[in-house]
Amino acid sequence: MKITYSILAAGKGTRMGSLTKETNKCLLNYKGKPILGHILDSIIGYTSEISVVVNYKKDAIIDYCEKSYPNIKFNFIEQKKLNGTADAISYLQNDSKFYFITMGDTIYSEESISNFISEFKKNKQNLILVDTVKNPEKYGVIYEKNNIIEKIIEKPKNPKSKIVNLGTYILEKSIFSYIKNTKKSKSGEVYITDTFQNMIDDGKKFYIHKINKEYKDLTYESDLNQ
Repeated sequence: MKITYSILAAGKGTRMGSLTKETNKCLLNYKGKPILGHILDSIIGYTSEISVVVNYKKDAIIDYCEKSYPNIKFNFIEQKKLNGTADAISYLQNDSKFYFITMGDTIYSEESISNFISEFKKNKQNLILVDTVKNPEKYGVIYEKNNIIEKIIEKPKNPKSKIVNLGTYILEKSIFSYIKNTKKSKSGEVYITDTFQNMIDDGKKFYIHKINKEYKDLTYESDLNQ
């Protein structure tokens, strides 16, 4: 069973303020190492080939990956326009049956990634890493029953669930055809959560895996000092 492992690292990271004027957010230092290095370290035990979606300051990312991880074969894929996560994912399609996808600004422990992949192998169906948070309205909110998603809504105003999408997935290949048919949001982006909901409405199963270890979602400058 072939799985493509990938990291989405194209964004400008504007919420980091001046820190990302000259640097891609993924290359900002966190506890002695670029954020991207922490992410790579958590997945290189499972694959020798990794796809990285790039755009902003792409040359620096390519240089870092190739020099720091010479034993990994990298496929650098340029997202032509920064039209959101779903658009970035659309560039990953190849001959794989499944796709491991994670964001370039969230760090998980190796154990968390191991548990996530092990959970996927039980059902071999779409799997989303989730957490229970106090401010779910800032995320894609998930309503589930018996660990199977019934509904997922992007940043609802008054969510009745506190389970949220963390942005790490293992997805089946049909995701690409559904992205093509997902309507754009008011912002002009295609929300991946809308794509997921369309798939669920069509009878596709999405399982959740609840994280039980600490992780770091590095969105703002202050997050780098925690």
